[in-house]
This record gives sequence, C-alpha cells and structure tokens, in this order.
Amino acid sequence: MNEPVPASTTVAVSTVPSAFEAYATQSPDHPIVIDDVRAVTAREMYDYCTRLQANLEHLGLSKGDTVGILMGNSWKWVAAVLAVTRGGMIAVPLNTWYKAAELRSASAKAHLRALISEPDLHGHDYTAILAEADLVDPDWSRRYLGTFFWAGPDLPTGLDRTIGHPVPPAHITESDTAMYAFTSGSSAEPKVVILEHGGLVRNGQAMGARIGVTEEDRIWFAAPLFFGLGCANVIHVALTHRATLCLQRRFEPASSAQFIERVKCTVFYGLGPLIRGLAKQQQTQPFDLSSLTKGVIGVTAEDKRIAIDTLGLRGARSTYGLTECYGLATMTEPGDDVDTLVQTQGTVLDTQQIRCTDLETGEPIEVGHPEQLGEIELRGIVTPGYLNNEDANAASFTDDGWFRTGDLGWLDSDRHLHFAGRLKEVVKVNGITISPAEVEDFVARHPDVEDAFAFGWTSVSGDEQLCCAIVLAARHDADAEQWSEELRQWLRQRISSYKVPSRFVFLDADKVPTTSTGKVSKRLIGEQFIDPQIQEAKSCAK
Repeated sequence: MNEPVPASTTVAVSTVPSAFEAYATQSPDHPIVIDDVRAVTAREMYDYCTRLQANLEHLGLSKGDTVGILMGNSWKWVAAVLAVTRGGMIAVPLNTWYKAAELRSASAKAHLRALISEPDLHGHDYTAILAEADLVDPDWSRRYLGTFFWAGPDLPTGLDRTIGHPVPPAHITESDTAMYAFTSGSSAEPKVVILEHGGLVRNGQAMGARIGVTEEDRIWFAAPLFFGLGCANVIHVALTHRATLCLQRRFEPASSAQFIERVKCTVFYGLGPLIRGLAKQQQTQPFDLSSLTKGVIGVTAEDKRIAIDTLGLRGARSTYGLTECYGLATMTEPGDDVDTLVQTQGTVLDTQQIRCTDLETGEPIEVGHPEQLGEIELRGIVTPGYLNNEDANAASFTDDGWFRTGDLGWLDSDRHLHFAGRLKEVVKVNGITISPAEVEDFVARHPDVEDAFAFGWTSVSGDEQLCCAIVLAARHDADAEQWSEELRQWLRQRISSYKVPSRFVFLDADKVPTTSTGKVSKRLIGEQFIDPQIQEAKSCAK
C-alpha cells in the first residue's frame, strides 16, 4: 500500500490516465476525492487504481474491453473509472436507478465483459437485482466474467489479489475510446454515447479554465456521477486542474449544506433542484456556505437568480451542454454582468464551434435575431457517434460534420447563446412556434410558484394547446380555477398573449410524475392530469 508514485519530470496530458498520472506525480499528497466517509490523496488513489488495474488484467481483460460501474458517488467510483481507463479498457457508468431488465439491456448494448458493483445502495439490493438480470455469474457464451462486488474498504472481492509487480498504463491515444455513457432515455430508448480520451481531457481543461478552477479548489458534486454532468464533465475538470472532487452519495439539503460548510467546498456544481433545495435550507436553517464562490449553475433564469441572490454565487457560470459534447459547450465568462449570466448561456468554449440553423431549410441563421429560433448545432469536440446505432448517427450529424443537438436557441450580436428548450418540445399554437422553456421561466418568476412545467397537448378540437403544470410554493385556499385566472392575468402583463398557457394543472411536489431516471415526465403529466380533463370535456360535448 501507498507505494511512491513514480517520478516524472514531464507528463504529456492528452488522455485520462496521463491526466491522472500528472496529478499523482505532481501533487501526491493532495486530496483527490473527499466523500461522505473519507478523504483519499492522489498517492492513495494511484495505489488503489494500479492494483485494481492489475487484477482486471489478471482476469484477462485488456485494451478495448468494457467494464460496467454500478456504484453510488464515492472515491470507489472514481477509482474504478481511473483503473479501467488506465488499462485501456472502456468504463461504462451505469444508472443506479436501473431495474433488472434495464441492466440486462445496458449490458448487452455495451457488450460488458465484467461489472463492478456495490452489493446495495439506497435500499436497493443489487445482489438480487443483478442475479435477476443474469449478471452476477460468468457467462462464457458471451465472454462475460461476472460481477465483482465492492463492499469493503479495500478492493472488490475477487479483484483483491496481491500482484507482485507494478503495472504500467496501457498505450492509449487521444482517439481511443475511454467511456460509453448512456443518454437518459426519458423519451426514447437510451443511446450509448462514445467518448474518447482526448475529448474528455481537452474539454475538461477548457471547462475548468472558464470556471477558474485551481489546485486549491474543492468542487462540490451531489448529482449522480453516471449522468453526463458527472462522468463526462466534473470528474475531468477536477482531474485536469488537480482540484479536489467533493462527492456526496445523494443530495439532501440539510446534510449537503452541512457537508459544504465542513469541507469548505469552493466550487458549486449543480442544476435547478440542488440550487432550490439549498436555497430553501438557507432560508430555514442556514449554514455557512460562504466558501462557495464559483461554479456551474442552473439553466433557467429563475434558478440562476436564486443561485446569485440566495447562495451568493455571483462568480458562477451559466452554461449549456450535453454528454455528446463532453460536458459543456458554452459558458459565461469572468466579468460578465448579472443580466448576461441570468439571461444567456454564455459564449462557446475554445474547444467548440456553434451555430443555429433554420428548422425548415437547415441553413445557418444570422446572429442577433431572437424572433427566429433555430436548432443548436455543434462542431469541434463532440462524440464520434452512438455505439452500433447507424440510424441515430445519420440523424444526428449533418453532411458537413455538425452535431445536431435537438435543442432550440439563438445567438445574440455578442454571440451569447440563448437556450429555448428542446426541439421536440416546441409547441405550435395557431401556427406560431412557442418555446415551453421560455414560458416556464416566466411562470416560475411568480412569487407563489415553486416550479413550472410547460408542454403541448392535443385539445378537444384536435389542435395543440399550451399547458402548464404548476407546483405552488405553499398551500393556498384559492381553488385551481381562481389560481389559473390569477396566473393568466399576471402573465399577460409580462409576455405576449399567445405564450400564456390555455390550461393549468396544480400538483403537489411529490405528485409530479417522473421517468425511471428521476426526470420530470411531461408526457405523464399530460396523460395523468390533462388528458382526463379533455376526455371529460369530450363526453360533456356529446
């Protein structure tokens, strides 16, 4: 244990292992991860990773083989990814909310050779779930070596042999695959995003530089690492800037605020729900969060206002990105005023190019035209494609090599991106294109509204109507009809009348339907709460 990290005068940082090697060589006693249980130095992480890599290779795994990782946020998750990629193998972060059928499907899609898992997490018995998915035991017919459970403080059972000789990193180039990341699959079958070493490292460097991350920083992260914000983003920001990654297994406002205060985290890395959760906590039982000075904050204007006004994150960055572009593509910059931070997603990183194209012709839209929304397209550091999915690849790339994000937006005269929601969520009312994201932003500014979810739904007449589900900040005596009229009047003073939803539904926060990955499902809101109203109206009309 804790062998000295091999000395190196110069480390070329172009792959995930070389970035880790540079970290361990230059800052061996620096904490690379602090989680809910312990702090792990770069030297200790190097020891865990090289021993785990040696055990994986002892099984017969080699460059290009895929290893699944089914664990909660912890130093072990980071160690598993670094060990797998150091051996030239491909890390496959798996959703810890998956059930047996989903795990079986994910294993087949990624052609897993082995799986590293915790035996249980948040009340889920993964020993039983993986057994149901036929993933615990080896299956030689598909070259599968089985699941190795990581329960103890050292290495996973079966991957804890003592290997007598040090193992070098595999020979890896920038274009070699480092990771397969699953899309959320909230509206379609999840796709497998191919992520290469060079892209992860170069965009990690660019994102961290725009945020202003240094070796002295401690980055707080409580979202699941298997999402793109984790596996394709924050871990590589921390790695390339030799910062400390401060991980929590789950977000809970009080314990998370206490963790931030105790560890003195300096960088906030989270989106809307985390911002609102911490803000509520600060209003009821405040903790000292003054160490947080910068980071990545939400997409909506309201979330960003809360982050600035309540959490004091004036040095944070507004962003736009997705897993397919290795995390983030645009970010606001140091010196940007509050209005730019709140109303835009910033300018493109040096690693990327951006344009918005006409939805009908596909031609680039001239910058500075907010009335003409287009599809956001990216070129530069983007995924080479989806694994074994030619249809998705053909639909996602233009003939001249731009990646079609499926998102709507426009670029102002200063080339700041204004995000306007998902293309598939666009609502057309009387032939006019409406962005639900813009409507949600305005509705959420009402002082009594905690959350808003706008979407299109087919009306009694067969036309599409704009609907909005509302979560009120507190229970009120007024009924739904009174609240609907109150919101309509309030909105008509602030936005064009055609953007005011024709139908509202009011839900308790715990009644908002979600997908299996925890994302709010507007389809389910429509089916469960809007459609019954429409069917009732149809019956009354007969």
